Amino acid sequence: MRKFKNIIEDIKGLIGIELSSLSGIAAKITVTEVNEEESRVIVSVAGGDKDSRSFEEFEKISAVLLEGKFAHVDSILNGSGSSRNRPETILASLPYIEWAKLEGKKYLAYVENDTHPIGTIKKMTDKEIADFKKRQTCIGENNALLEKTENEYKKAAKLITDYISQTGIEGPVSREEFDYNRELFLSKFAPEKLKVLQGNDLLTSVFYTMGNNTDSLCCWIEMNKDCRMAFGSIAGGSAYKFGLFQRKETGIWTTGSPNSPQELSEEEALVLGKEIRDALVKGTEIIKNKDLNTLADYEKLDDELKSAVGEKYYNWAWFHKYYSIVFPEKLSGFHSPEWQKHALRCFLIQPSDKYYARSGQLAMIQNYAGLHYTKFISALRERFSPNIIQFVRLGTSDDERNYAGEWKKRSVVGIGWSATGSLEEYTAGNSLDKTALAQNLTENYYSADSRTASRKAGELIRFYDTDTYTVLVTMDGERLYGLIDEIGAYFYDDSSNMAHLKTGKWHTVFSEDERMPEKNEGLQTSCVQLKADKNLLYLYEKYFYAEQVTLEEEEQMKSAKPKSCLELERNPRTTKIYPINFIVYGAPGTGKTYSMVEYALGIIDNIGIEEFRTNNTDRKMNVARYKELVKAGQIVFTTFHQNYGYEEFIQGLRPDKNSSSMAFKTVDGVFKRIADMALNDEEDKNYVIIIDEINRANISKVFGELITLIEEDKRWGELNETSVTLQSGDQFAVPNNLYIVGTMNSADKSISLIDAALRRRFAFIEQRPTAVLVNDAVLRSILENINLNLVQELDSTDLLVGHSYFMGKTEKDLCSILNNNIIPLLYEYFYDNRKKVANLLQDAINKSGAKVEIIDEKVGRLRVKDKVE
Repeated sequence: MRKFKNIIEDIKGLIGIELSSLSGIAAKITVTEVNEEESRVIVSVAGGDKDSRSFEEFEKISAVLLEGKFAHVDSILNGSGSSRNRPETILASLPYIEWAKLEGKKYLAYVENDTHPIGTIKKMTDKEIADFKKRQTCIGENNALLEKTENEYKKAAKLITDYISQTGIEGPVSREEFDYNRELFLSKFAPEKLKVLQGNDLLTSVFYTMGNNTDSLCCWIEMNKDCRMAFGSIAGGSAYKFGLFQRKETGIWTTGSPNSPQELSEEEALVLGKEIRDALVKGTEIIKNKDLNTLADYEKLDDELKSAVGEKYYNWAWFHKYYSIVFPEKLSGFHSPEWQKHALRCFLIQPSDKYYARSGQLAMIQNYAGLHYTKFISALRERFSPNIIQFVRLGTSDDERNYAGEWKKRSVVGIGWSATGSLEEYTAGNSLDKTALAQNLTENYYSADSRTASRKAGELIRFYDTDTYTVLVTMDGERLYGLIDEIGAYFYDDSSNMAHLKTGKWHTVFSEDERMPEKNEGLQTSCVQLKADKNLLYLYEKYFYAEQVTLEEEEQMKSAKPKSCLELERNPRTTKIYPINFIVYGAPGTGKTYSMVEYALGIIDNIGIEEFRTNNTDRKMNVARYKELVKAGQIVFTTFHQNYGYEEFIQGLRPDKNSSSMAFKTVDGVFKRIADMALNDEEDKNYVIIIDEINRANISKVFGELITLIEEDKRWGELNETSVTLQSGDQFAVPNNLYIVGTMNSADKSISLIDAALRRRFAFIEQRPTAVLVNDAVLRSILENINLNLVQELDSTDLLVGHSYFMGKTEKDLCSILNNNIIPLLYEYFYDNRKKVANLLQDAINKSGAKVEIIDEKVGRLRVKDKVE
């Protein structure tokens, strides 16, 4: 597939050829030069005039063409005449671009293969137009699938990287240590090294033996501390999981399972060892050649591995761990199927049914986030849960009444069958004696039905075994009451029919009419683990993302229903340390999102940002306080994107899933909720809504009538306070104690290009690259010189490099920083102009005295490496 840089190279082939326009009427032109330094194509026009067209114009047209669409140049360039004719003529003169007339307008089409000589033009026939439209449909479907994949996984990546930015969390293994451990592992166990092993060397190099195991592949994968920390654990079970091992006590080679061991001779062990080795290596050959971008790609990979490696071997955890070390960009370090599912559900992504596909789903998130495994799982565990969550349905009623309200007030949960006495009397090891418990239930409740007694004994044991990583879903039939976590110790209370009790923290996250998607799951059961995929995704969303209301908050809300703005009077704002609406903007890596914690707390405390930073230097304490305020609803964080709309932000209609007919209900958006809370705050505290990437959404679509209400003098309490009537009939105003704070990446969209209505109503605070925050002198010099050169070259301060890429690093990290972060950014800034990137880098390296050199291998991008003395 061609890229824009290929098209620029091909335009060079037109130099000196006289080119005719599509209509044949406009003056002929000749390309005389393709100036990559200036990023312009120079042409001479018949009659002696000269003209030049920017690479940007060609790139805009090419972007549409390379998507497989008809390109209408007039619309793309917003012009006509020579501004259209010359780029159109040049592109149409390339041998793989044709033109067509559709509804009286001229369009270009990229047809992939050469269909006419360079320098000539070719008009498409009606049949060719029809065939191209069919291909467009196919491409559209494929692009839609890819876009859906990207949106889902990019959203997850954004969530976890935002969390890392806000908390500053670091994994136990750095990127450099990760790369070092991988290189060390491959130096011993790379596929090509395993492939040539023969005889006894194969057995001792791969499997556990009676001798020293520390240098065998199986031992490294399971027991080596650095390998376990960097690439995930497969601990647990026995040596049987490797398919072959030599018993230490007897030296006998063994396979099979603990319940069905099979002893092998030396020759038989070698045959099996070779079979396992060959299967392992075969898998690497398949994965190596795969282009994996979507879930469908990964599910196809799983099928191929199953077929080629063999169903017996391909889903062994140690096979997967080996593959994930060899191909960390293609597979994740999650080797347990249950951990894979848990991690994906945390991001509200439906896990695939296939082992390697789930690994691929997580790898896509890691890749979009730019994280290695250890940092990714560390952030995931802290943001969500340090262990796998189990959701367990717990009934709240018996034949007499419902106990949910009582339990909530007491912060407990319980289960019936009180005649059994305390369950502590049935303890057996870490759990309970099911046989003895079932016998008691038979005697007291189910004299004619021992099977039911046994089943109910299982439910009691399930309740007794709930622990810290259990979340109880309290239900009465289909009705949902709450989620209960922090499950405490068991105790027995014979004063209640629900005598078996545990303490727990209640979270009210369900409305009265909400139901689970698979509402019949466990319907006739008092205590059962929920496993239906749709229900688990629904519960993960409720548990990790829904606004959770404690009992105290619930009581307060019942007694303090929000008043309409027309029922309230507010005083004008007197403390004006911060603008009521402002946007923090700057280049990538300048710490815009990171600074939101400080800005939000400064606003809450009514002190300036510099004073706050001076007096509050403990980042961990700041983040902890920020989280508490988020939990209390005084701070809200949201991120704009292209599909973000008025319904999510202000108010909209949502289908009522519990109605027996087609019906909709009004649901308040994130902004209206915090605005109403701020308006009704009797203490007149400041509230903050943070809008990350504020320039990415369609502002008119998202803000609607709010664009007027957010003006300082239109805020409720100010001289010209204004309210509007929403479509639901609600009267709505924005109070003057609600601050709107946005962030904007200036590399995406400069201030001058954003919505004029938004720009007029917001102040703009620049977050500049701050080199003094970089401690290492060489890195500081590199950063300063790169940015000075960028300003001189691009005549803009929007496209710079932030200091965060270099903070906490030393000169030994320079190659990693440049290769993985800075060089890709420079290629983007310079539209893949290799020469400009090289010149800028070389100048920065020379002035800093860094001991690195630029490597140009022609195939692939520039990179740097340490200079050999």
